[in-house]
Parts: sequence; C-alpha cells; structure tokens
Amino acid sequence: MLQYAIKTLYLLTIFPVSHKPSNKKQAIISPKDFNLIIRVLKANWWVPLLVLPVFYAIGVFYVYRLTTVYKASTEFLLKADDTYYQKNVVNDASFSTLNSYIDNSNETRIIQSYDLAKEVVTKLKNELQVSYFIVGKVRTTEQFTGVPFNIYVNVMHPGNFEKVFDFRIVDLHHYEISTEEGGERKSIRGKFNEDLVHVDLSLRVDRTDNLTEKSVESLKDIFYQFVIHSEEKLISDIRENLTVVNPEFTKILRVSLNDVIPERAVLILNTLNEVYAENKLSSKYELNERT
Repeated sequence: MLQYAIKTLYLLTIFPVSHKPSNKKQAIISPKDFNLIIRVLKANWWVPLLVLPVFYAIGVFYVYRLTTVYKASTEFLLKADDTYYQKNVVNDASFSTLNSYIDNSNETRIIQSYDLAKEVVTKLKNELQVSYFIVGKVRTTEQFTGVPFNIYVNVMHPGNFEKVFDFRIVDLHHYEISTEEGGERKSIRGKFNEDLVHVDLSLRVDRTDNLTEKSVESLKDIFYQFVIHSEEKLISDIRENLTVVNPEFTKILRVSLNDVIPERAVLILNTLNEVYAENKLSSKYELNERT
C-alpha cells in the first residue's frame, strides 16, 4: 500500500489534473479600463485640437513647396498617300509585318534623336538658354514670361553654366548681378540695353515693357535669380522628358513633354513639330533629286 501511494503521488506530480474551461465570457475592455480611458480623454481633450491643425499646416506647407510638373502633348500624322512615306506607316498591306513596325520605331527614334533636339535648342536659344526665378520667403518660383528684363548671352565660361546668379534692379537704367566665387560674394553692376563684358562672361540685359518709371520702384524690391544653361544641358533635358507613343494599328505618333512650365513645353513641342516636318520635306527633296 505504501508503494502504491508513493507511485500515485509521483504520477500526480508529473501529470497535473487539467482545469475545466470556464463558460463565462470575458469582455475585451473591462469597465475599470474603460473608465480609465474616459478620464484620460477628459483630462487631455485639448491635445487633438492642437495636434490636428499643426499637422494640417505642415501638410499645406509641404504641398505648397512642391514643384508641379505639367505634360503637353501633340500628335504627328504620318502620311500614307505619299510614295516616300508609305514605308514609314502601317497600312492594310503591311501592318502585320515586322517591317512596318520597325519603320514606325525608326520614326520614334528620329523624334527622340540628339540631332532633332539640337535643332530645337538652336531655334529657341534666346527663349531657353536662361531660366529666370523669383525668390520668395517660402519658395523660389521659375518664371518664363512677365519678367521685366531679358538676358542674352554672348560668351560664357563653361564653369558658369548652371550657376545661380542673383539679380537686382537698381533703377530704371541699371542692374546688379552677384554670385559666389571662391567663397566670396562678387557683384557686377551693368546698364540695361548695353553689353556687359566681364572676365568670365559677356552678356546683354534688355529692359522689357514691364519695366517703366512707374513700376521700377516696386520691381526694385523683388529678388530675382537666373541660371544660364549650356546647349548640352538643354538637349539632355528635352530628350529625358520627351516620350513618343505609337498607338496600335494607327498612323499617329503621340509626342508628350513634361515641364514645370506648360507654356515652355508647348513652345518646344511646336518647334519640334516644325523641325521634324522640315527635315522630312528636305529628305523628300533630296530623294527626288537622286531619282
């Protein structure tokens, strides 16, 4: 009997008796915890009223500083009724062949080519070479029209391309350009409608109709900046932001350009269209002369 009792005790120690599950349902939040939450909210009711407007103001400020990018589009219609163009379009006889697809791809590559972009930049040099900005307290905004002066570059040292220059109108006849050079602030004063010749640059700043005796006092308070772009930079920007899509089974090339200034995008696309048409016409004349 003693041996049996000890064995039973041993077994009970190794295998404890399990408890029966309770059928009583437990609440997720007890009344005590719920009352605690209510007391905390009552004591700190002002926190949401303070935090929400702060986060809203931060969001509005962030969105205000973002740069909006616009997309301008145009369409090129490839002629199908011309002998020269019949190899460059999809027609009923050849739209299923690989040759027609390759020809349309060639037209896309031509529109996106370096040479075509270079011709556009050459035609629009005075409009694209210099970018103008107005510096505000919160953000700096690029301007394409409405600036009271135009800058025309004669000669520029390569090291000054893409550098930011500060510009201030001194009076109706004079202006001041300043920039950082070697950690020092250097300023140059020039006269409107006359060439300004310096060691690293030669340019001319012309007044526009917006700069008059009546408006000069208010325009003097505006802080302008400008950046002079190299030809390679302008060509690269156009090619990087240009897309060409050929919808299936059509003779149309849809050309789009992204730009922060929609007017400039439209100008570039219109010029691209003209240059493309001129090159096609020139090629056609050369082909006719050879045949």
